[in-house]
Amino acid sequence: MKEYRNNEFFSIGIDFGSLSARGVLADISDGRIIAEAMMEYPHGVMADTLPDGTKVYENACLQHPKDYLDALEYIVKDMMAGSGIEAEKVVSIGIDFTSSTVLPIDKDFVPLCFNEKFSDNPHAWVKMWKDHSDFYQAGEIDRVCRKMGREYLSMYGGKVSPENLLVKTYAAFIQDREVFDASDRFMEAGDYIVSVLCGKPTLSSSCLAAKSFWKSDGGYPAPEFLEAINPEFADEIKGKLPANMEGAGIYMPGEKAGTLSCDMAKKLGLKSGIAVSSFQMDAYAAMPGLGITKSGTLMMIIGTSSGFILVSDEKREVEGVTACIKDTMYKGLWTYASGQASVGDVFAWYSNNSVPEKYEKEAQKRGISVQQYLTELASKLNAGESGLIALEWFNGNRSRLANSALSGMILGLTINTKPEHIYRALIEATAFGAKEIVNAFEETGVEIKEIFASGGVAEKNPLLMQIYADVLKKPIKVSVLTQIPALGSAILGAAAYDGCLNEAVSRMGSKEYIEYIPNERNCSIYNELFAKYHSLHEYFGRGENAVMEELRALAKLER
Repeated sequence: MKEYRNNEFFSIGIDFGSLSARGVLADISDGRIIAEAMMEYPHGVMADTLPDGTKVYENACLQHPKDYLDALEYIVKDMMAGSGIEAEKVVSIGIDFTSSTVLPIDKDFVPLCFNEKFSDNPHAWVKMWKDHSDFYQAGEIDRVCRKMGREYLSMYGGKVSPENLLVKTYAAFIQDREVFDASDRFMEAGDYIVSVLCGKPTLSSSCLAAKSFWKSDGGYPAPEFLEAINPEFADEIKGKLPANMEGAGIYMPGEKAGTLSCDMAKKLGLKSGIAVSSFQMDAYAAMPGLGITKSGTLMMIIGTSSGFILVSDEKREVEGVTACIKDTMYKGLWTYASGQASVGDVFAWYSNNSVPEKYEKEAQKRGISVQQYLTELASKLNAGESGLIALEWFNGNRSRLANSALSGMILGLTINTKPEHIYRALIEATAFGAKEIVNAFEETGVEIKEIFASGGVAEKNPLLMQIYADVLKKPIKVSVLTQIPALGSAILGAAAYDGCLNEAVSRMGSKEYIEYIPNERNCSIYNELFAKYHSLHEYFGRGENAVMEELRALAKLER
């Protein structure tokens, strides 16, 4: 292992999330965070209109690529100015990004939405991971996989998700041929940012494998598979997929994708030629940040949504896993990915739309948020005391059921139900959803030896983490650090600099945790409640009662 003197070299890590980007400047000798910064995206998530007021399509979740570039510049400059560190001391940079978040680019490597001709066309903008408007195209590709007996379903947990670059590219072909034809490539936003940093096209092998039907030993699907989807699409798609881009390098996260270009070094105030790591998907990036390298370790990233990542030395077919691919995090290990489409989003929906004015006033009077006030009240309730049970599918189900047309539910409401009862039931519902994912692993024989958690919700809400420990009946370790994915990206950058990922994780990964131990009494009560949740999960989620899909169809949310 290389030896570094404290304060000698530093790495920058930037975590591009759904609503903001966060960065850290870390000492590569021990992972100590010297400075951090964040920037909310000025345009946020465009779900109603584009910047010029143009209305978008139903179920849209779009973003502005300029927000990413502005956040990159602001965060790096802010950290450097606040740290007092000389630019010559920064030796690397790494990023992580939500995925599959896709943007069309033109032949000059410029986002298509920057072109005035397409600036009022929603399909020319960045389509976020949680834009599930491509549900039908995902279904078409899923049926082709089943009919042809292709192995892709085993890679993606048994069902094709809209959170996939190939699906989103096919949707562009079907929904807007003008945008499709004008696009030179459809790229992951993370690959786009790394390519901008390096001044040349670079791609993440991890994301290619997990999110676009690409295999390291065979590339994209054979022509007959694409022809079965749509013969015309098969002819047109080859030149649009990123790994077919001439001169594009493909690297694992933690490998050097290139070096910082002179132009970007000038913009960021850094030294040109420093190592730039290939990007990693945001949930995956937290693993090195938490110091995880061992088989059998499950990591939960709990924020607006949740990501469940597990590394194992064996492969099994686990229901609801969105990807199970070797070498996507560490060489020699299989990385399973699953998660929930709504967690913090559910709590925000409730606190923003359904809380009485007197609760808002009391929270304001005490100088805390409505959610903090609800959490205080909910913490005074015992397990099961609310008399409620909920399904957390407010943005569909992305795990065992893999159905984005499902919706949320709260059962057991009476005239005596209070806001804190509902809020606690929603927290419990997300914990029950997590248990469904853990059960899917264990029922298939995948061993879970240890559980770690991070993310904004995990870090800020001890009540939620205790409920998770009680529901899962397993201890959970939460890092005391607050920017774990960004730290993980800084570690990937350090590995790109010195050539050894495991050593960088050992040196820089988090080493301090708060541990939540299951409460036996609560475990017993939650075991009983989970059985009821599971009954509802099967009844509404497996097709016995399709009322949720039917209601959404009536509301034209899926048309």
